[in-house]
Amino acid sequence: MATDTGTYRATLRVVSDGTPGTVDMQLLATVGTATSVHEDLAAMGTVSVWPNPATSSFSLQVGAPCRAMLINSVGQMVGSWSGEAGTTKLDVADLPKGAYRVVLTHGLGIRAIGLIVE
Repeated sequence: MATDTGTYRATLRVVSDGTPGTVDMQLLATVGTATSVHEDLAAMGTVSVWPNPATSSFSLQVGAPCRAMLINSVGQMVGSWSGEAGTTKLDVADLPKGAYRVVLTHGLGIRAIGLIVE
């Protein structure tokens, strides 16, 4: 088990019943210094979504690089974006009217904000 920071290499061997042979895949993992969820949420800073309700687009403002996912009311991801700190305008004109969740991730931190599309 890798517990120290650094780069680790491994081989994953996949053997399937009914298929002759095996598949070997080389894996490379880089382990960095661990942070806490609290630190990652603090680094995300203030998060703002407007207008809410939205009609054709909404703006998302974050204080750190984040990944954003738009989840519909049945739990399906209907959009995703990655971006730097600042404000991004996101298009929702083609989405059905309804309730959505904007789920933001930064490191271990996760935030979810409700969004209505009209």
